[in-house]
Amino acid sequence: GIIRQYIVNVMVSETAEKLQFNVTSSNTSLVLNHLHPYYNYSITVAAVTVSDGPFSQISNIQTPEDVPSEPPGQNGIIRSYVISMTEIPSNATFTREIEGNHTSLVVDSLHPYYEYHCTVAAVTVGMGVYSFPLTLRTLEDGT
Repeated sequence: GIIRQYIVNVMVSETAEKLQFNVTSSNTSLVLNHLHPYYNYSITVAAVTVSDGPFSQISNIQTPEDVPSEPPGQNGIIRSYVISMTEIPSNATFTREIEGNHTSLVVDSLHPYYEYHCTVAAVTVGMGVYSFPLTLRTLEDGT
């Protein structure tokens, strides 16, 4: 029969959201916009003649990684964390980078009873945005 349209089903694996698009028979492609980075999608297509035809086998795709858009956003495999500490009142800033499989950092050589503003950013294919600063104060003996 004559194909009148195509039905494209898209399922977002991470959220179980289901989307359906009806595409005219004169179009043989569909551009999916606003996909989330590093998400998995399952896509099937059916041609419609007088009635709906059978759906194709599922095509699974994964969108590429991206830089984290907000803390603690991931958008991919975390390769490292960048920790930035600013000493108050001197505003001297120092930065350390640790591997993504580490979840703690020991910082030495801090001044006794100083305040430090600490922020963290995740790194995937690039560095994301820093978290809101956390204010810390060392003890009077410098620990």
